[in-house]
Amino acid sequence: MLFFLTLNINSLAYAEFNKDDLDKLSKTNIWKSLIHYKNNKPNINSKSFLLSYDDFSPLNELNLTIENFSEGKFICKYPARYAWLLKNLPNNSFKKPKCEEFDYYLDATAVKDIDLVFASENVSSPSSMMGHVFFKLSGEKNNLKLNNAVSFFTVIDTANIPLLILESTLIGMDGYFILNPYKKQIFQYLHNENRSVFEYRLKLTDFEKKLILYHFWELKDIDMKYFFTGFNCATMINNILSITRDNYKEDNLLWVTPKDVIKNANKNKLIKNFKMIPSLEWKLEMLNDEIDQERIDHLIKFRELKKIDLNNLDVIEKEFLKEYLKYEFINDKLTKEKFEEYQKTLNLYDNEEYILDLKDYKNPLNTINDSQVAISYDKNNSLELSFLPASNTIYDYNREYFSENSLKIGEINLQLKDDIELKSLNIYEMKLLLPWNNITKSISKEFRLSYEKHLDENLDEVNVLNVSGGPGFSYQLHNDIVIFSLINGGLGLNFKKVSPYISIENGFIVYELFNMKSYVSHKLIFNENNDSIFREKYFINQSIYLDKDIRIDIKYESNNNELKNKDENLKLVLNYIF
Repeated sequence: MLFFLTLNINSLAYAEFNKDDLDKLSKTNIWKSLIHYKNNKPNINSKSFLLSYDDFSPLNELNLTIENFSEGKFICKYPARYAWLLKNLPNNSFKKPKCEEFDYYLDATAVKDIDLVFASENVSSPSSMMGHVFFKLSGEKNNLKLNNAVSFFTVIDTANIPLLILESTLIGMDGYFILNPYKKQIFQYLHNENRSVFEYRLKLTDFEKKLILYHFWELKDIDMKYFFTGFNCATMINNILSITRDNYKEDNLLWVTPKDVIKNANKNKLIKNFKMIPSLEWKLEMLNDEIDQERIDHLIKFRELKKIDLNNLDVIEKEFLKEYLKYEFINDKLTKEKFEEYQKTLNLYDNEEYILDLKDYKNPLNTINDSQVAISYDKNNSLELSFLPASNTIYDYNREYFSENSLKIGEINLQLKDDIELKSLNIYEMKLLLPWNNITKSISKEFRLSYEKHLDENLDEVNVLNVSGGPGFSYQLHNDIVIFSLINGGLGLNFKKVSPYISIENGFIVYELFNMKSYVSHKLIFNENNDSIFREKYFINQSIYLDKDIRIDIKYESNNNELKNKDENLKLVLNYIF
C-alpha cells in the first residue's frame, strides 16, 4: 500500500496534464534549447544539469522537471524552465519558493539590454583563430551603469598541437561559463590581442530577455566539456539565442562558428543595431589607408614638437594623430606627461563635433560563410574533391577581414583518377598577410601542419607529414593590391627520410572588376626531398565569383629544377561556400 501510495503521489505531479500535450511540449525548439538537446543528443550530458541523466530523453526531462517543481524542488536551480513552464502550463500546481541567491544575481546585474558580442579572429593564435562570441549585459543601479560579460570558453595551456587536437575533438576540455566585468574582458581583446569588438544589440521582448537571463543562472557551476568542433562558445551561444523562439532558423551546419552565430541572429531578425569598437592598431591601419603617406610623415613630426598647423587638420587627420599618440604612449615610446600635453594641445583645436563611424568599414556579417566543398579537373584528366569544414582560403573574397588571410582546419583533398587517393590533409594551416607601415610595423606569417605531397628531384610526388612556418612582409600598394614576401623553414617526414627545407615565396594579390581576384606567386624551395636541389614553383590562381556562394578558380602551376626543365598543370575548380 505504501508503495502504491508513493507512486500515486508522484504521478499526481503531471497527471493533471494531458500526455499528448506534454509530448508536444517536449518536442518544441525552446524546450530542447533549454536542455541543450541538439542532433538527437544532449550537449551538456552531466548529472549536474540533467534530472533524467540515468534515463535521458526530452520527455523524461520534462516530466521530472514538472514533478520536482510540483514538489517545490529545483525551482531556484532552473528559473528559466520554471518561467517557461508557467507560461505554457497555466493550470499548474507549482510551488513558489524564495530564491535569495538568484534574486541577488538579478538585482546585482540589473539588466535592461543584452548585446551579442563578436571579438574578431586572430588566425595566428589557436585560442582565437575563429573569433569569440559572447553576451554583454547592460543595466543601471543607483544611477551607476553596469556592464557585464557572459561567456563560455576553455583554457588552452599547451603548445602540443597533437595533444590539443586530441583533447579538443575527442576527449573534451573543461568548459567554463562565467560572468565577469565587460570592461576587463574587452580590454584583453582590444589592447593585448589587437582584436576589434562588434556589439550587436538584441531585439528581444521582456519575456525573451528574461528567459536568456534566467538561463545564464541555470548554467553556472555545471560540469561541462568543451569540444572545439562539437560544443564550443559558438554552439553554446547559438543554443541560448534559440530559446527566444520556437521557429528559430539555423543553417544545417557541420561546425557552428562564432560568425555563424551572429549571422543566425541577423537572419532571425534579432539584431536591432550594432557598433564597432576597433583595436588601436586596427584603427591606425584604417586611418593610415585614408591619408597620403607624405601627410602621415608630416603628422608624426608632432611627436617631436615640430610645428604643425593644427587648424588645417581635417577630421581624419585629427583622429589619426590622437590614435597615434595613444599607440606611442601604450608602447612606452611617450611619457605620460608628454602624452597629456599633446592631448591637451589637440583638444584646443578640436572645435567641431564629429563622430567617426567605423562600423560599416569591416563587418563580420558581410564575410563569406565558413565551410567549402570543391571539385576540380586538370589537364591530366584527374578529378579532385576537397572539403574545408572551416574556415577560408587566400583565394576567397577577404575584404571584410582586417588583412588578407587564410585559415584551414581539417581540410581534406581526395584525388579521383584510377582509384581514390588522399592527396592532402591540412590539420591546421594559416597565412596572415598584415600590411606593413611605419607605425605598427606588422609582420606577416605562415604556418602549416599537414599530410601532403612534396616533389623529388624528378618532380614526382612523395608523401610526407609536413610542418613549416615563418615570417614575412606585406605591403598594401593600393586598396586592391597587396604584395608579399614570406620565408619558411620546414620539415618533411616519412618512413624513408627526414627532409629539412627552406622556401621563399614572393607574390601579389589583386582584386579586379567583375568579382575577380588574382593570386600570383613565385616560390623557391631548397632541399625539399633532402637532395640539396633548388626547385622553382610558379603559381597563378584566378578566382571568379558567380555569386557570394559559388566561386570558379582557374589554377596554373609550373615546377622546374636543375634536373628536370618543366612540369606544368592547369586546373579548373568549382567551389561551393556554405
